[in-house]
Formats: sequence, structure tokens, C-alpha cells
Amino acid sequence: MFSALAPKLRGAKVILDLHDPMPELFRSIYGLPEQHFVVRWLKRMERRSIGFAHQIITPNLAFKKLFLARSCPAGNIETVMNSPQTTIFDPAKHPAVDRARRRRPFILMYHGLLVERHGLDIAIRAVAQLEEKIPGLQLHMYGEPTDYLRTIEALVSELKLEGA
Repeated sequence: MFSALAPKLRGAKVILDLHDPMPELFRSIYGLPEQHFVVRWLKRMERRSIGFAHQIITPNLAFKKLFLARSCPAGNIETVMNSPQTTIFDPAKHPAVDRARRRRPFILMYHGLLVERHGLDIAIRAVAQLEEKIPGLQLHMYGEPTDYLRTIEALVSELKLEGA
């Protein structure tokens, strides 16, 4: 955040994109207690970063409320949800694909941290429900192996989705 100091001093506006509340993220990843020095330091850095920025954007209302409670002025934060633009992804503008004649797989992709809080089990269960309706459906997951990976692999095996 503070690498923008020189541009800010020359009049540039600084936008902070807060996708995750870092203190909570670190606590959940590393099992840290609320009073751990890293968690306290992250809260201070987050507060200072929010104070440094002219505008803050975050992807959902829950995060917005959290940042407001921590020190963010209400007029400085906006929610910009991670969702497709309907002007671009309008099903009416694109002809339907004859799925029975599809030759290529229909690939869904996840890339990121392989942890329970990201709901990967929900994605796997969705594939199990949709694989008959969407020929060639595949879910690709990319990320560093974690302990949760064993849980994911067990669910894939249980639902007999090894090929998907």
C-alpha cells in the first residue's frame, strides 16, 4: 500500500482493494489466537492502509461491515462483487451449444488455497449433480497441497468422480 506514497504526494488517488481481511485469514490458515503478535500487527497495518487510501473496495457486504467496524470511514468504502457483467455474459446473446454433440470437455476451474472455508466440497457435490446434464463436465483444482486435500480426494472417491 505504501509504495504509492510518492504518487499520492504528487496528487494521485490511491485505491485499496481489500479482498480478504488479513488478520482473520492468517488466523484461519495458521491457527493463530486473536492476541498473537502477527494478528495484532496485521490489524495495525490494515488500519493504516485503510487510512492511507482515498477509496477502499471490497467484494462483499460482510467484509465491508468488518472494515467499517475497524476504522474505515463509511464514505470511503464500496462493495464491488465478484460477479460477471451481464452485458458481457448475457445468455440471450450466445446460441446454446448442443451438449449431446459436444466434443470438448466443459471445464470449471478453481485456483487458490485448497481449504475448507472456500467451499470446495460444494463444488464437488455440484459436479456430482450436474455431470449427467453437462456432458464432459470437469472440475480442475489448482493449488498447493494442504491437509484439506485428503478430504477433497476422499469426497471425489466417495462420489465416484475420479474422471471428472
